[in-house]
Amino acid sequence: MPKKKGKKGKKKKQEKEDKDDIAEVDKEFYEIQISDLTKKLTRLRSHAGELEKENENVRAEMHGLDEDRADVIAFLKRTLQKKVDENAELMNRILALEQAREAEQSEFQQTITQKDKEFKEMFEQLNAEIKLLNGKLSSLEEFRIQKEDLMNKFSCQEKMFEDQEIRHKKELYDIERKFIVSKDQLKKDVEVKLLQLSLDFQNATQMRVAATTQRVIRENISMNNELAILIEAWNECMKKLEHLKRQEKELKLSLEIVTDESLKLTKCNKIKNKVIDDLTEKHQLLSEQNKEYQRLVKTTESLKHEKESVENEKRFVEKEKYNIEEQLKMLKMENNQQKSEFLRIISRNYLLEDTISQAVRAVKEAFMIQQEPSKDQALNVHKRGTLLRTLLDIFEVVEVPQDRALSTYRTKEQPPLQPIKSEVPPYSLGDLGLIPKSIP
Repeated sequence: MPKKKGKKGKKKKQEKEDKDDIAEVDKEFYEIQISDLTKKLTRLRSHAGELEKENENVRAEMHGLDEDRADVIAFLKRTLQKKVDENAELMNRILALEQAREAEQSEFQQTITQKDKEFKEMFEQLNAEIKLLNGKLSSLEEFRIQKEDLMNKFSCQEKMFEDQEIRHKKELYDIERKFIVSKDQLKKDVEVKLLQLSLDFQNATQMRVAATTQRVIRENISMNNELAILIEAWNECMKKLEHLKRQEKELKLSLEIVTDESLKLTKCNKIKNKVIDDLTEKHQLLSEQNKEYQRLVKTTESLKHEKESVENEKRFVEKEKYNIEEQLKMLKMENNQQKSEFLRIISRNYLLEDTISQAVRAVKEAFMIQQEPSKDQALNVHKRGTLLRTLLDIFEVVEVPQDRALSTYRTKEQPPLQPIKSEVPPYSLGDLGLIPKSIP
């Protein structure tokens, strides 16, 4: 009997020691779990702080991007509106220039047609007048040649007349001088002869009176004949002089007529030259107007090219605006994704905090069950089972791969976050020592 009691005491003592060992193991396991969960909580809090900072940075970047986007959109809108206004202004200018060009073109066309008609009429008229003037000029040239011949003849005749007049004057002077000299000589001779005759008459006798008288009469008759010849020659010279004077008057009159006709023709030629100059100026004016028209055509073409370039630039700006709007939409979508991811991470953090708090409560309850066990073993077993299910649920929540929660929340500057793995292996049934492990 005593042996049995000793065995029972030893058995109870052994069971008590086993229970103490199990409680010590559970306590160490709980402490390990608590330290592990505390480390996880610390890491999760630091990770949550980092995520908060990153969220603030992302919000600041998004705010800056929103401001930049608003500035870019406003600038693009202003640029687009400016380009649209410039395009409208250029279109209005082009339309106005087109209308002005068409009006000027029609006006210039009418003017050119009218001027061409007038020019053709004037050209035909001037051709006729030029032909007439050429005929007159040819006749005038012939008249000029005849005039030059007549003037040459007149100058020759005038010179000859002057020479002849000088010669006649000289001859007349010589004749007069000779006549006077001969008259004086004759008078002297007559006196001498009369004296001689008187002397002879005195010396001679009456017989010679008749012969001397006859000889004197004959000499007197011969002298009278010579005087008559000289007077007739002088009269003939005077007649020639009068005739030459009349010819000189006629030539002077014809010269005046020719001079007047030449002046008239010169005046007519000046008028024709003035008309030709006016027509030349009109032709130059029409040429300048035609050049101006060509310049307007070139200006219109350049404005058309400028309009095409503006339209191309407008299309480019619209395309750029569309691209920016697409980028803005993508940024909005990315922002929404980041916001949703951030909200999901926050909810995940809240879930982890709740899980940690539940784990802490479960550990506290386990300590309470261990330190103050209930007398009802079924209640203790039920509480332990409930605690185990709670811990299993917590471990399942903790063991959810976090790379799935953080897969979309990655930036270019920061590498993807690694999932937080537990340093303690996952719990399996019987690890706490509350219930026996299943033997495989």
